[in-house]
Amino acid sequence: LLRSDGRAVPCGHNCVWNGFCWEERRLPALHGGLTYVQVAAGVCHNLLLRSDGRAVPCGHNCVWNGFCWEERRLPALHGGLTYVQVAAGVCHNLLLRSDGR
Repeated sequence: LLRSDGRAVPCGHNCVWNGFCWEERRLPALHGGLTYVQVAAGVCHNLLLRSDGRAVPCGHNCVWNGFCWEERRLPALHGGLTYVQVAAGVCHNLLLRSDGR
């Protein structure tokens, strides 16, 4: 949930199965006056958009490659680009950049 003060609050089953046990997932802390401006919920992960235009994944941000779990990282941005909108699906994320791509 996104609060009016820009903080995000988890609710529900905030754990993921790591292959051995259930692990609680915490939302990343914000510092320096940053706030969250958008949140998107996937099946086992969340995607949070910060006020500085950076996107932050949280939760089970991995995919099975047939042999092991691989962590998926968000694409790095260069040249002053930021993210302006985020969406989270079952096993994917969509991120809209400030240049419209």
